[in-house]
Amino acid sequence: MERRTEIHNQRLRELVSYSRQNSPYYAKLYADVPEQFTLSDLPATNKRQLMDHWDDWVTDGTVTLQQMNDFMHDKDNIGRKWQGKYMVVTTSGSTGNPLVMLCDKTVNNVMAAVSASRSYARKKDMSAFIRKGGKSMGVYADSGFYLGNSTIRSKLLMMPWKKRQF
Repeated sequence: MERRTEIHNQRLRELVSYSRQNSPYYAKLYADVPEQFTLSDLPATNKRQLMDHWDDWVTDGTVTLQQMNDFMHDKDNIGRKWQGKYMVVTTSGSTGNPLVMLCDKTVNNVMAAVSASRSYARKKDMSAFIRKGGKSMGVYADSGFYLGNSTIRSKLLMMPWKKRQF
């Protein structure tokens, strides 16, 4: 458990350092965060604040919210990568504040792994599913750039022959 906490703290410090260096929004927000900090020392933010400062929030300064809005205007782009680099997804906006996010290859891989591991209560169930080529079911809102919808559409675009499985 101690080693896990150590890894957690190291990754958190790396994430905050990266954010400070690559996001003007987080550089300002974290300006007074001390060198040695815990998660609870970090100032909170929310979707509305992030959307209000989107161009300064994202860590890729070559991307603008206007570009993302233009990209999302075409529903055929759901599941496609913007400039071959980012899958563009949004939260549902159920709180009245939808958030536009960019997912690079690493984020997509982590989300896929988390999703796969959450789908099965026991490891042996997942192994049996993979070995036997079983089927599963999910219900997704299919009218927007929502994470689930975008992920499934991305898979279908990459592997159209699997359409009957999805």
